[in-house]
Amino acid sequence: MTLNIELPPEVEASFAARAQAEGVPLDTFIRDYLIEGAPRVKSRRMNAEELDEVLEELAASISDVPPLSNEAMD
Repeated sequence: MTLNIELPPEVEASFAARAQAEGVPLDTFIRDYLIEGAPRVKSRRMNAEELDEVLEELAASISDVPPLSNEAMD
């Protein structure tokens, strides 16, 4: 994604100084700054029925796996 953003001169100067101090180009510094500050999407928890469906699908997909021996369960 490409954006054009008009910043007040003092904000641009602040970003430029920090980018220079870190030895990176200004656009890279601002991109990294935005990525680090971006809100994180919270994952939704599955309810019991959804979890059961997922586990059933998983179990069906690994039918070639032999059962564990009694020794493996100890």
